[in-house]
Amino acid sequence: CSFSTPLLVSGMLQLLFNAVDIMVVGRFTGSQALAAVGSTTALITVFTNLFIGVSLGANVLAARFYASGQEKKMSETVHTAITFALTSGIVMVFVGLFFSRTALELMDTPADVIEQSALYMRIYFAGMPFFMLYNYGAAILRAVGDTKRPLIFLIISGLANAGLNMLLVVVFNMGVAGVAIGTIVSQCMSCILLLRCLSDSSYQFRFSRMGLKWIYLKQIFQVGIPAGIQSTVINFSNVLLQSSVNSFGSVAMAGYTAANNIFGFLFASVNSITQACMSFTSQNYSVGKWKRMDKILRNCVLLSVAVSIVMGGGSYLMG
Repeated sequence: CSFSTPLLVSGMLQLLFNAVDIMVVGRFTGSQALAAVGSTTALITVFTNLFIGVSLGANVLAARFYASGQEKKMSETVHTAITFALTSGIVMVFVGLFFSRTALELMDTPADVIEQSALYMRIYFAGMPFFMLYNYGAAILRAVGDTKRPLIFLIISGLANAGLNMLLVVVFNMGVAGVAIGTIVSQCMSCILLLRCLSDSSYQFRFSRMGLKWIYLKQIFQVGIPAGIQSTVINFSNVLLQSSVNSFGSVAMAGYTAANNIFGFLFASVNSITQACMSFTSQNYSVGKWKRMDKILRNCVLLSVAVSIVMGGGSYLMG
């Protein structure tokens, strides 16, 4: 619980980046802007989840080397993972710039919101290098049992995001562009804080030592790509559902957006326990403690069920 609770709060704070965007534009700009921002969530998730899934591979590999005391391999894994994160983030910038409008059209996004949706996605994807670097760096810190510092960094950037949204939307009347800019600036802040944290650690992250080493990248892919594909397939169903909702117009889109954000918090709660299970299992696997791995699995399953019942039931009753 002490390991997964900061993870749970961190996952919720990351969801709050989008939730705050939705709350601000919904209250101060209108239902069309709310629908525009909300309609992009499923698409953004599909585009990014394959790469985010690969970060789970980095977490598993780093945990193994950390537990077995292989500092050189740990450092090389860190530099390989961060290099891949930066590369994938840059790729996502171009994906967002060139394919956002087409993807939204394929989802039957209504004409009255598609321009705002495309604008939000293009600006949001411009911050993908920061988003990827933070998530991969946080995965590495979790591998060594540090879940508190990523949480602190998210709290700082989350407060900045809320403040920037209010400033850019309420004061400067920038609408969906304002919330998108506020989000990428705050993501940049969390990325810088986390990279500085990695540079002060025992594996001493340095930009000069960045590079892709195939021996580690292959092992990261072996775990991460199946996880990423699984997550992408699940979220692709959400894209199909969003397409169906879009056919009912911007008011239905706004309602679906609000409800879907609540579901996102429930998913993040259970997912935090999954990530804790992965980190502890990887560490015990590397030192051959099989019985402890069984105990970790049982405890995590029970904790997942308990969290699901409490938070799912609470959301149903308080919805």
